[in-house]
Formats: sequence, C-alpha cells, structure tokens
Amino acid sequence: MNKTRMGLAALAAAMGAPALAADLSLPAPPPAWSWTGWRVGVEGGGAWGRSQSIYADPRSPTYVGLPMTNPFAVSGGLFGGVLGYDWQVDKVIVGAEGDLSAVSQKGADNDLAPFNTTVINTTSEKWLATGRLRFGMSVAERWLAYATGGLAAASVEDTVDASADDTGVFSQTKTLWGWTIGGGLEAALSRNWSIKAEYLYVDLQKGTYFSPDLIVPNAIIGTRAVHLDNNIVRAGLNYRFD
Repeated sequence: MNKTRMGLAALAAAMGAPALAADLSLPAPPPAWSWTGWRVGVEGGGAWGRSQSIYADPRSPTYVGLPMTNPFAVSGGLFGGVLGYDWQVDKVIVGAEGDLSAVSQKGADNDLAPFNTTVINTTSEKWLATGRLRFGMSVAERWLAYATGGLAAASVEDTVDASADDTGVFSQTKTLWGWTIGGGLEAALSRNWSIKAEYLYVDLQKGTYFSPDLIVPNAIIGTRAVHLDNNIVRAGLNYRFD
C-alpha cells in the first residue's frame, strides 16, 4: 500500500512539474493601456490676438464708451507648466488641469480723434493662468482627442506714451479674469511620457486703467477700459505617474 501511494505521488509530481515550469516561463500579460492618473508637464508656443481701449472716465460722460483706439493686433510667445489628472472609463476620458505661463505678448496703436492722436497705447500680457476641465475620447490606441474649457486670468499692462506732448509715459498693470475654450490631441510615447498639441481661445474682461483718482494728467491720457483676447497654439510634453 505504501509503495502504491508513493508511486501515485511521484506520478502526480511528474505530471505537475512541466505545467509549473510552463507557468514560470510565460511572462505576465501587460496591463491594459489607460490614461488614468496624475500628470505634470511643460508647454510652450505662440499667442496672437486683439486689444482695444475704450474711454471710461465718468467725469466726461459724453465720451464714455467711445473707442480711444482701433482694435489692434498683439502677438508674442509663452512658456510654462501644467498639472492635471485624468480618469478613463472605457474610451471616455475626463479630467482637470491647471497651467501657468510666462507671456511676451504685446501690441500698440495711436489714440483716435477726438482724443489726442499723438498718444500711443500699448497692451502687454505678462503671464497667463487657466483652470480647465478636459473631456476626450481614445480615438486609437494611445491617442487622445479632447475638448477643454474653463477660467482664465492674466497680468495685463497698459502703457500710455504721451511723451510727444512732453507729458510722459504712464503704465499700470492689472490682473484680468476671463474664460477659455479649446481642444487638442495627445499621444503616448510610453507608459509615462506623452506629447500634445493644443489650441486655446482666451477672452479677458475689460480692465479700467488710469482711473481719475490716480495722480496722472487724465485729460491727456484718458481713463480707459482695455480689452484683450488671445489665440494660443502650443505643444507640450507630459510625464504621467504610475
């Protein structure tokens, strides 16, 4: 009886050994690709748009609302960083991200009559931040197409050069708020790295510059409401955390 038991045990071991060896020799299947997770990245590109100054001094109500300049072009570059999180369910990806960029966008134009036409108005954007939601679809393996939108804020400087009348040059910087919408395409290079191309439209509220309580010759430079919008095309490199 003992010999029979020993024989059966040996037979079972002999039959199990090849199966065990086969299991050990096969690599584990790779996990399914997913966009879910935190990411951090850098991005940069170009920006262009339009600005305009509107008269806004309440002490001269007859002129309030009149354009002080024609709409004029502004352009420049930007570079910054982004932090975001994505969550994938089947082929749908939803997420949120925030970014902050240094901006070199600038443009200028002369004031219009009946205002002082020798005055030069310059709009400059110093930095731009956005907080956005992202909604996308996995259009192919490791390819993501998305739409995005949310809030925007920017540091905008208005400079009035009245030096032609020996009045001087005056500047004021304000943080303007607005909204943004756009879209893009992202491609994964590996489990952790991806690249993207993105377009954003940013519309910023009017900011009132050189209000009457400022100690500047308002009769010359005029209190003005400055509007600015941006078109942004940029590329980015993201690192995704496991």
